[in-house]
Amino acid sequence: MDAVHADATRLSVDSLGKSFDGVPVLHDISLHAQAGEFICLLGPSGCGKTTLLRIIAGLEDASSGTVRLGGRDLAGVPARERGFGIVFQSYSLFPTMTVAQNVGYGMRIRGASGQAVSSRVDELLGMTGMAGHAGRLPWQLSGGQQQRVAMARALAVNPSVLLLDEPFSALDARVRVQLRGEVHALQRRLRVPTLMVTHDQEEALVLADRVACMNEGRIEQVGTPREIYARPRTRFVASFIGASTLLDTAFVRGYAPALLEGRPSGAENAFEACVRPEDVRLDVDPSGDARVVDIQFLGSVARVTAQWHGKLLLVDMHPSRTPAPGDMASVWVDPSHCTWVTT
Repeated sequence: MDAVHADATRLSVDSLGKSFDGVPVLHDISLHAQAGEFICLLGPSGCGKTTLLRIIAGLEDASSGTVRLGGRDLAGVPARERGFGIVFQSYSLFPTMTVAQNVGYGMRIRGASGQAVSSRVDELLGMTGMAGHAGRLPWQLSGGQQQRVAMARALAVNPSVLLLDEPFSALDARVRVQLRGEVHALQRRLRVPTLMVTHDQEEALVLADRVACMNEGRIEQVGTPREIYARPRTRFVASFIGASTLLDTAFVRGYAPALLEGRPSGAENAFEACVRPEDVRLDVDPSGDARVVDIQFLGSVARVTAQWHGKLLLVDMHPSRTPAPGDMASVWVDPSHCTWVTT
């Protein structure tokens, strides 16, 4: 992609705020998407991620801040003129239109020729695995097939940005995994800048180039999936992304002093050590200072919960080497993988 086109497709959100009836729901949101990048807005229900997506789409107005595409301020530009493709959780297909008519709808209302519409529809139905279903109506399709049609319709108009609002959440687990793989491959092929809202951390880690982790109307951290998981910056991100044990400074000083070397400078009570379960070693030891209280079988690993000086410590182990509940054990935490987060 040339530099001019790359700049034209760059989406920038700066100092965005939103209030409903005087109640703030978004606080000083800034986020920049590069050409071809896949960004997931990840967070719990009610954190503001869908409101942010709707403002970007032009379906809501911001109370403050700006949304720009390639340097163009989109304030006052209606949703239909922003050139974005939008896919909702509910599919939103026209029930009386065939698959082909649904996919080509956006092109037709923009005045594209019949031949251009037909050619583009055929291309996208082939890409999304729906080539044999062009004449069917939405009610004749499964949920996964309807979402493929919704994706094809969003892509038909060559969108400058693709916006996805929890597009897989209404699907069963098997179809969800299959479809997100297809969407990932399609986005990589077309290189359309994409923002997707999700509350599913696995989905975000699998799909995203970068994850924007949101909490209570704020972006707490933006980074690659590996950065977000391995180096969380706040207590919320450490707790929301994956499993972890959080240890305060006083506890670390008393029982795991080797971890202190990585603690940031500043008020010591403002930080906690985040320990991931795969970075802990637990060995059965009658004289150890930890006691096994629970074991959960998770397939390739078993997650052991041990009581360790009043803290519940999570440890991932190979299922064939797990201790038994009630066993005493010794604990070793890898200092090189410990991250200190703000509380």
